[in-house]
Amino acid sequence: MVADGSQRGGSWTSVDVAEPLYPTQRDNSLEVSIGRQVRAYRRKLDMTVVELAKTAGMSAGMLSNIENGITSPSLATIHSLSRALNVPVTALFRKYEELQDATVVRSGAGLRTERRGTKNGHA
Repeated sequence: MVADGSQRGGSWTSVDVAEPLYPTQRDNSLEVSIGRQVRAYRRKLDMTVVELAKTAGMSAGMLSNIENGITSPSLATIHSLSRALNVPVTALFRKYEELQDATVVRSGAGLRTERRGTKNGHA
Protein backbone atom coordinates (compact mmCIF):
# COMPACT_ATOMS: atom_id res chain seq x y z
CA MET A 1 0.00 0.00 0.00
CA VAL A 2 1.29 3.44 -0.90
CA ALA A 3 -0.17 6.72 0.26
CA ASP A 4 -1.50 8.60 -2.73
CA GLY A 5 -1.04 12.00 -1.12
CA SER A 6 -4.70 12.96 -1.07
CA GLN A 7 -6.87 13.68 1.93
CA ARG A 8 -10.50 12.77 2.30
CA GLY A 9 -12.40 13.65 5.43
CA GLY A 10 -9.23 14.69 7.23
CA SER A 11 -7.38 11.37 6.86
CA TRP A 12 -4.87 10.12 4.32
CA THR A 13 -6.09 7.51 1.87
CA SER A 14 -4.08 4.64 0.47
CA VAL A 15 -4.18 2.89 -2.87
CA ASP A 16 -3.04 -0.58 -3.83
CA VAL A 17 -0.15 -0.61 -6.29
CA ALA A 18 -0.09 -3.38 -8.89
CA GLU A 19 2.80 -5.80 -8.61
CA PRO A 20 5.46 -5.27 -11.31
CA LEU A 21 6.08 -7.91 -13.96
CA TYR A 22 9.74 -8.10 -13.00
CA PRO A 23 11.26 -8.45 -9.53
CA THR A 24 11.06 -5.20 -7.65
CA GLN A 25 14.02 -2.91 -7.80
CA ARG A 26 14.48 -3.57 -4.10
CA ASP A 27 14.61 -7.37 -4.62
CA ASN A 28 17.20 -7.04 -7.36
CA SER A 29 19.11 -4.07 -5.97
CA LEU A 30 22.85 -4.18 -5.81
CA GLU A 31 22.77 -3.67 -2.04
CA VAL A 32 20.51 -6.69 -1.51
CA SER A 33 22.61 -8.81 -3.85
CA ILE A 34 25.88 -7.93 -2.11
CA GLY A 35 24.30 -8.54 1.29
CA ARG A 36 23.08 -11.98 0.26
CA GLN A 37 26.53 -12.89 -1.04
CA VAL A 38 28.25 -11.70 2.14
CA ARG A 39 25.82 -13.73 4.27
CA ALA A 40 26.28 -16.83 2.09
CA TYR A 41 30.09 -16.68 2.29
CA ARG A 42 29.96 -15.96 6.04
CA ARG A 43 27.72 -18.98 6.64
CA LYS A 44 29.90 -21.14 4.41
CA LEU A 45 32.82 -20.27 6.71
CA ASP A 46 30.60 -20.96 9.75
CA MET A 47 31.26 -17.46 11.10
CA THR A 48 28.93 -15.38 13.22
CA VAL A 49 28.07 -11.80 12.36
CA VAL A 50 30.20 -10.63 15.29
CA GLU A 51 33.21 -12.69 14.16
CA LEU A 52 33.09 -11.44 10.57
CA ALA A 53 32.48 -7.86 11.65
CA LYS A 54 35.52 -7.96 13.95
CA THR A 55 37.70 -9.52 11.24
CA ALA A 56 36.56 -6.94 8.68
CA GLY A 57 36.98 -4.04 11.13
CA MET A 58 33.37 -2.91 11.40
CA SER A 59 30.51 -3.08 13.85
CA ALA A 60 28.15 -6.04 13.95
CA GLY A 61 25.26 -3.62 13.38
CA MET A 62 26.86 -2.30 10.20
CA LEU A 63 27.45 -5.84 8.93
CA SER A 64 23.86 -6.77 9.74
CA ASN A 65 22.63 -3.75 7.75
CA ILE A 66 24.81 -4.76 4.80
CA GLU A 67 23.61 -8.38 4.89
CA ASN A 68 19.99 -7.21 4.98
CA GLY A 69 20.46 -4.80 2.06
CA ILE A 70 19.68 -1.78 4.22
CA THR A 71 23.07 -0.13 3.82
CA SER A 72 25.03 0.39 0.63
CA PRO A 73 28.62 -0.52 1.52
CA SER A 74 31.49 1.62 0.30
CA LEU A 75 34.17 0.12 -1.91
CA ALA A 76 36.55 0.13 1.06
CA THR A 77 33.99 -1.82 3.11
CA ILE A 78 33.44 -4.30 0.27
CA HIS A 79 37.20 -4.74 0.05
CA SER A 80 37.46 -5.34 3.81
CA LEU A 81 34.66 -7.90 3.67
CA SER A 82 36.18 -9.71 0.71
CA ARG A 83 39.52 -9.95 2.54
CA ALA A 84 37.86 -11.17 5.73
CA LEU A 85 35.90 -13.77 3.75
CA ASN A 86 38.99 -14.68 1.70
CA VAL A 87 37.20 -14.17 -1.62
CA PRO A 88 37.87 -11.76 -4.50
CA VAL A 89 35.90 -8.50 -4.47
CA THR A 90 34.13 -9.59 -7.64
CA ALA A 91 32.68 -12.62 -5.81
CA LEU A 92 30.37 -10.27 -3.94
CA PHE A 93 28.89 -8.98 -7.23
CA ARG A 94 28.38 -12.33 -9.01
CA LYS A 95 24.67 -12.78 -8.29
CA TYR A 96 23.68 -9.25 -9.28
CA GLU A 97 21.69 -9.14 -12.50
CA GLU A 98 20.23 -6.12 -14.17
CA LEU A 99 17.35 -6.48 -16.63
CA GLN A 100 18.28 -4.84 -19.92
CA ASP A 101 16.34 -4.84 -23.16
CA ALA A 102 17.93 -6.09 -26.36
CA THR A 103 16.95 -6.04 -30.04
CA VAL A 104 17.94 -8.83 -32.42
CA VAL A 105 18.75 -7.66 -35.96
CA ARG A 106 19.63 -10.17 -38.66
CA SER A 107 22.84 -9.57 -40.54
CA GLY A 108 22.27 -7.13 -43.39
CA ALA A 109 18.70 -6.34 -42.30
CA GLY A 110 19.46 -3.21 -40.28
CA LEU A 111 16.99 -1.14 -38.32
CA ARG A 112 15.10 1.80 -39.75
CA THR A 113 15.52 4.79 -37.50
CA GLU A 114 13.68 8.00 -38.15
CA ARG A 115 14.91 11.19 -36.63
CA ARG A 116 12.34 13.66 -35.49
CA GLY A 117 13.00 17.35 -35.68
CA THR A 118 15.10 17.39 -38.84
CA LYS A 119 14.11 19.54 -41.76
CA ASN A 120 15.11 17.00 -44.36
CA GLY A 121 13.35 13.99 -42.76
CA HIS A 122 16.44 11.83 -42.44
CA ALA A 123 15.89 8.13 -41.92
